[in-house]
Amino acid sequence: MDIQRRLDRKEAAQFLTAHGYRTAPATLAKLACIGGGPAFESFGRRPLYREAELLAWAQARSTGLRRSTSDPGPASAFSAPATRPTEPDIDEIVARALRSAGVTPNRQQAATAQTD
Repeated sequence: MDIQRRLDRKEAAQFLTAHGYRTAPATLAKLACIGGGPAFESFGRRPLYREAELLAWAQARSTGLRRSTSDPGPASAFSAPATRPTEPDIDEIVARALRSAGVTPNRQQAATAQTD
């Protein structure tokens, strides 16, 4: 049987703050709704947080040690992607839509229509 102390939202925020991760109860409430917060279980309508889950969540959001503000530090789950995805080519989108509608455009006609 798992016997760990469970904290309500206010206690969880105080616990995180006491361990150096300043967090408001309202932040935990918002993240419980939209996702991205620490794991919790419900007792009726009350969310209950485990201390180990709170610390794991806070540490996963941290960058780790850095030597300057321009140093990205070790990669974390919350880091921005290294490359930005490219937008699909409009011509390819149109061609795909035409193919799905059963129309096969003549490439030469399409090229001359664009130059007109």
